[in-house]
Amino acid sequence: MPNKKNPPRGKRIFSYSADRPINAEKDDLLRRVSFAKTLADDIRAWGGHDSFVIALYGGWGCGKTSLKNLILNYLSKGRAKLPVVEFNPWQFSGTGNIGSAFFTELGIALRGTDKASDSAARGEKLERYAKRLSIGATTVETVGALLSFLSGPAGSLAKAAAGGLKKIADVTKEGGDALKSDTANSSMSELKRDLAESLAELDKPMLVVIDDIDRLTIIEVREVLQLVKANADFPNLIYLLLCERSVVAGALDEISGKRGAEFLEKIVQVGYDVPQVGREALQKVLFGGLDRCIGQPGVARRWEIARWGELYQNLLAPYFQNLRNVYRFLASFDFHIRQFQKGRRFEVNPIDLVALEALRVFDASIYERLPSAKNILLREGGRILLSGSIKQELVEATLEQILSHTSESRRVRVRALLEYLFPPIQSVFNRENAIANLMPEWLREARVCHRDLACRDFAFRRRQLAFVSETREGR
Repeated sequence: MPNKKNPPRGKRIFSYSADRPINAEKDDLLRRVSFAKTLADDIRAWGGHDSFVIALYGGWGCGKTSLKNLILNYLSKGRAKLPVVEFNPWQFSGTGNIGSAFFTELGIALRGTDKASDSAARGEKLERYAKRLSIGATTVETVGALLSFLSGPAGSLAKAAAGGLKKIADVTKEGGDALKSDTANSSMSELKRDLAESLAELDKPMLVVIDDIDRLTIIEVREVLQLVKANADFPNLIYLLLCERSVVAGALDEISGKRGAEFLEKIVQVGYDVPQVGREALQKVLFGGLDRCIGQPGVARRWEIARWGELYQNLLAPYFQNLRNVYRFLASFDFHIRQFQKGRRFEVNPIDLVALEALRVFDASIYERLPSAKNILLREGGRILLSGSIKQELVEATLEQILSHTSESRRVRVRALLEYLFPPIQSVFNRENAIANLMPEWLREARVCHRDLACRDFAFRRRQLAFVSETREGR
């Protein structure tokens, strides 16, 4: 846990993070090096000439891209280096060019695999194949015959695919004249067989990495999976797909009679889940960042280790499920620490500020409603304390309205967090003088539940929100 006795000294280190994936083993804070190395070894050891589709599944912010970078880093070392083509369809989202971009990237990689003459010929074959694929997309019947998706009826799938595959003609400048070229003299199966024979002559397989699939629209997710499925039988191609399983399966539900997960299993031969992050590893990053923040003048003096431990263990820990959550929070907390720092004096209770920042970052819809409910949260009217004048029934109704803006699964914990920050909303304070007796203590501790401190904090946040709003409106 953060240690107020030994704050770091020297040059200030800000807690801002670019939220970029790591690229080297030395940057791995979550102890996933072993997993990445093992998976890289398994990919390198693939001895078959058939294609192979691997998926690395994980939710948003769990570190899939960082793991991918570690895997590729290991595959680039040693004698048995694999040629790699990285394709990120999200870069082409909304352009209608995902299919053509895929074949373009694959063609570039194939042209650079081995001897110039062979690689050039291989690239030309891929170009002819892609060109014919675009022609096939002009009719639903041809697309259905081409894809034969999951060995079942391809009607609905083919209709969804036709528009996207038609754009693959952009792979070449002559795409619009494809029917007039020499490809018209060869059947689709002949072109595919010719390309397959050429790929079979590769000295080593090629790894095709497709990341950020789950960031695409539903139609684009289907298009990417269709591209993989339609071309997964080419030899010497290993696919590594990175995505959130439920998102991709959901995108396939509409065309599979709610059997998207089964469809995905037909495409992916081996699936891995991103290893769960150890709580200790996340805490180390979080607490290290907090140590840097509370080490600033005036902050550590107000930091109560016992109170922080209780808050974190009981209420805040569930917010920090991945490294992205930690970095988002630290960036926001670091900024607001500096806003309340006046020389060597710190104006608010830093532990209360931690709790407020957790709400603002992870439950923004709850936080945004707190300033307008200030009188209820403090159980007072205006500048004159009217202890007991605000009945518990009104407090409960206000809390219910606020809590309706978060999921039911989080409401109990969020309510407990609000009661922690604003004790007056607890039923025990619904009696004469209960609040007034504690006001001096709350003021001494700079608690946000004291009316003067609450006004200061919420006034600052209102100015901040107004600035953001004006910026967005271009004023």
